[in-house]
Amino acid sequence: MQESVVEGVAALIRRRAPDLDFLEIGWFGGEPLAAFDIIKEISDVAIDCGANSRFAFLGNISTNAHLLDVSKLEYLLGTGTKIFQITLDGTQRFHDQARVTSAGKGTFLLIWKRLQMLKSHPGEFEIIVRVHLCPGNVEDVRELQRMLDTEFGEDGRFKFHYLF
Repeated sequence: MQESVVEGVAALIRRRAPDLDFLEIGWFGGEPLAAFDIIKEISDVAIDCGANSRFAFLGNISTNAHLLDVSKLEYLLGTGTKIFQITLDGTQRFHDQARVTSAGKGTFLLIWKRLQMLKSHPGEFEIIVRVHLCPGNVEDVRELQRMLDTEFGEDGRFKFHYLF
């Protein structure tokens, strides 16, 4: 996000804050956590304005979870970001064919570790695991669903959405 856009968003929040009862900011597109400094800058403005104007603030983020560590999670939770959407394309075998790092390495195991980190955190938040279905991965997704149910199914914070 260009600095002029960041300044414009901050100015809009400041201008509208006195009239707001509720503000929700959604972070998405590419990998929002790659621009964590911008998330912090805009969230800090929203928190300051909310404290002065008394509006409720909620955040959500759609992320591949690569950059989601405990310190970023703690910050986001502290700002009111309570909804995390994380995407998978199947089990490691299928997912790692579709989603690789710039170095060509698969991403499934790192995402799985991040999901486990979220599960072990005592905070109040919601995790939406969004699973992409396509003609070639239906059977693989059935196996992934068994894995998700086993690992996260008893944690009410986890929800599973399937998109075709």
